Amino acid sequence: MSRDLVNQWLAAVGEFHLDDSGTCVLESEQGISVLVEVPQEPGDKVFFLTPITTVDDSHSGELFRFVLELNLSLLHSGGLSFVLDSYSETLMLGLAKEIGALDETAFVNILTNITALAQEFAAQILAFIMENDGEGKPAAERDADFPSGVVRV
Repeated sequence: MSRDLVNQWLAAVGEFHLDDSGTCVLESEQGISVLVEVPQEPGDKVFFLTPITTVDDSHSGELFRFVLELNLSLLHSGGLSFVLDSYSETLMLGLAKEIGALDETAFVNILTNITALAQEFAAQILAFIMENDGEGKPAAERDADFPSGVVRV
């Protein structure tokens, strides 16, 4: 039932739907990808993830400190925070919401806001990386993406 509801909201955004594993990746005109996921268990939450950049050991300490400082500015966002996917070594913005607490308008607003914030924070983080080691690249150029198996629709 929860996946059906999220599929209705995705359809309101465009020709999108969750795949069999409960995931859908949307991409903005600016190239920002947002993964929407409704796992089978617990099934009452929807997760939003957007990659910002890959992280390597050469600047991770300074970068993580900078990201934690940025995280402070997210306190007003209602739960959005930076997360690290250790499998792909990708820094992401992430959010989990109870599906029952959302409606179509709130869902669309989350997609819009997470996309705008990802673009803003990616620029700040890229500037920080370039300032510190000169090799900063946007997520698309640093192979930051979702793990294989996620279907782009």
